Amino acid sequence: MTRQATNFYLGLFPFTLVFWIWALKNTIGMDAGAWDWGVASFGMVLVTTAYVLGTRSADGLPYGLPRILVTASHVLVAMNYIVGAIIGFHVLHRPMFGTYCVTFVFVWLGIAWYGREVIVKAEGSLD
Repeated sequence: MTRQATNFYLGLFPFTLVFWIWALKNTIGMDAGAWDWGVASFGMVLVTTAYVLGTRSADGLPYGLPRILVTASHVLVAMNYIVGAIIGFHVLHRPMFGTYCVTFVFVWLGIAWYGREVIVKAEGSLD
């Protein structure tokens, strides 16, 4: 795996961990039955990022379905933020929260795109 890919995923892990802890804190602090889907979506990113970092050798790059799952986990976070934006603007009437969610939709779509690009680049460097 290229240094660029390794550095990206090494940086992504602690970034995601902060948001996962925040989502877990929100879930624990909510009324019974409430759930912050960030626990699941950020958890998936943590798992797939750990997978990528664990398969950094040339013969263990995430090809095929695993690579799709890595990208899909990032898109799942963006989808969670889309739901948050809808709730923020239309249910809670909290435009600042809605704006925060819209911003992070684009952040996570960018992470999905860039993360896929660095994996593809790493695969190309093996030829």
